[in-house]
Amino acid sequence: MMKMLKANRFNYFIVAEEEAEELVLANKGFFAIHKLSDLPPGSKRYFMCSKKVDNSIIDKINQAIKSLSF
Repeated sequence: MMKMLKANRFNYFIVAEEEAEELVLANKGFFAIHKLSDLPPGSKRYFMCSKKVDNSIIDKINQAIKSLSF
């Protein structure tokens, strides 16, 4: 993920604060942490795919997520 960010494949991503701190320390001089004050509490994670990912793959991902029964 950090390689893609350094290569300007995207501009930012959202992670838990403790993860962000480790990533910034491991990549000194490249990144900064910007806290979002209006985020609700919790630790939900979201899975994102490129629009190029085939729907059959998205269906498999969705089935796998449902099987985790959170």
